[in-house]
Amino acid sequence: MANVNFFKSLLNRLGFGKRSPGLFERTFTPVSHPLRQALDQRYLDMRAAMASGEGANIQSILFEHFIAVDVHGNETGPQAMIDSVLKLDVDRSKRTVATTIVSLEESNGIARVVQHYSMDTTDAVAPHMPKRLRTLSADVWVKDSDKWKLGKTTTLELEVFAGSGVHRHLVAKNHSSASRRFPLFVTAKMWEYIEPIARGERYEDPLDAFLIRNGLGELDGGGMQLGDSPGIEYVDVTFFLRDSSDALELVAAELGRLGAPIGSELQFTRNGRQDAIPFGTTECLAIFLDGVAFPAEVYRSSDVNVTVKNLTQALTDQSLEEFRSHWRGYSETALFFHGPNADTMKAAMMPVLLSDPLCQNARLVTRFGHHPDGSSEERIPLAK
Repeated sequence: MANVNFFKSLLNRLGFGKRSPGLFERTFTPVSHPLRQALDQRYLDMRAAMASGEGANIQSILFEHFIAVDVHGNETGPQAMIDSVLKLDVDRSKRTVATTIVSLEESNGIARVVQHYSMDTTDAVAPHMPKRLRTLSADVWVKDSDKWKLGKTTTLELEVFAGSGVHRHLVAKNHSSASRRFPLFVTAKMWEYIEPIARGERYEDPLDAFLIRNGLGELDGGGMQLGDSPGIEYVDVTFFLRDSSDALELVAAELGRLGAPIGSELQFTRNGRQDAIPFGTTECLAIFLDGVAFPAEVYRSSDVNVTVKNLTQALTDQSLEEFRSHWRGYSETALFFHGPNADTMKAAMMPVLLSDPLCQNARLVTRFGHHPDGSSEERIPLAK
């Protein structure tokens, strides 16, 4: 899942934040990924742009909301970064450099990279230039008009041997600076049964891309509240956001576009006051199949996958109405369908519900979840 949790787990595997050898003592192997060759080229393009001495060339590699965070947590915007590069007094003919992409994950046009950069100079280098330098950084690339542009780079480690013989090895104490630029911490709470991987694919990854592309904020993570039956009562996605009403409205609309259920809320604290903004566009129809009441032959001769297929085909507009998930308990198996109107879904699926042996005695919950209009429950009758 392409969000901040990717970097957190990755840094643990790389030893970041633990007592580990310096960068000069570690070996970094290029990752195997279909996108690596394209991003390798973009790092080469970046180096060429920096060597050109033309700010426009550097700008062409950077995404419009680019930010650089150094090992001390200091932030630099695109223009300040370009100005600093143009001021460098570097003799590039007396150095060799290499970039190694050691990990890569891509989703929704956002690529998250951990890359190792090395630079070595000749003996004839000027005293002010480092003799050897290594960095490890977390980079975010954004696909923009079919080109990958650098959206953010965060230095995680820096190790340098200066020409004067001084050696420094710095490790970032806090590699997340999101709260400084995006001070509003928001929780999107959605009353929906959805497993973690599906939650990431439906909500976290697309929201992460939306925030990055629009310069609105940064994703923090996701979680869930366990319940009795079914096992997940609600899920949440947390993120740092620009502190403005427009930003909140844009995020609410995006989550609604992604199919969040009606009754969901953006929860946040502003000026010491807790507040919430409702959002959501779908209603849930939950079908709890009876898993214990019938003779064993009914279960042996039936296939719940066929039941789901027939119920899905009965929906009037499959582009808006869909089967999303299922839950299996001791005595019931739940099927969760989402669409603009749960009553419409129920009416469309009723012929299947009345004729399918597995749907006998099923509990049918209309507007399942936390709908402001409440829910209703009924039983499908037993077949005669």
